[in-house]
Amino acid sequence: MVHIQDIFRSMDIENRIDYSKLNQKQKKALRNIIECKTEVMGFNTDTCECCGHTKIHYNSCKNLNCPECGAIDKEIWMVLCQDLRQLKYLFF
Repeated sequence: MVHIQDIFRSMDIENRIDYSKLNQKQKKALRNIIECKTEVMGFNTDTCECCGHTKIHYNSCKNLNCPECGAIDKEIWMVLCQDLRQLKYLFF
């Protein structure tokens, strides 16, 4: 399955993205999508205590426009907001 990240990355490598037509937010979102869950964003490791096998988990970009990681956070946020709108009174 091809991900949008793969498409953007290949277009970036081939210099087919005209960054001059993008505003700062669009540039940041595009860069985050390209770099999401890669070594550029950093990583964490888990090591099995029994066999010593190490697994690397790359960090996500947390950008709400990123379909890889931000889309989930955005959906959760939208559900929470919908729940709040159903309340008749909100006490602080």
